[in-house]
Amino acid sequence: MLSIDRALLDIPPNRQRKEVPKVHVAGLKDSIFGKMLLHAPVAQPTPNGRYLLVAGECRTRAIDLGHSENLTFIYNRESFPPGRMPIVLVDEA
Repeated sequence: MLSIDRALLDIPPNRQRKEVPKVHVAGLKDSIFGKMLLHAPVAQPTPNGRYLLVAGECRTRAIDLGHSENLTFIYNRESFPPGRMPIVLVDEA
């Protein structure tokens, strides 16, 4: 697991899921920030030092929503303030 700056994680535009229901993301945000994040998004490193999201788009959007409200969440006994997020690299998943 890595803790990265959220700005370094890119969501590819050609994702399988074309629309993410806002109600789903809001419910997921309530769960993540009210309890904890169970599974970190999966990403792969890119040559330019960034990360490309492979799995966990809804979780990422829920984290973005909570962070826009200045909320902090817990993952793996670690606290993640706005702007930080955990990822698991694809070769570790």
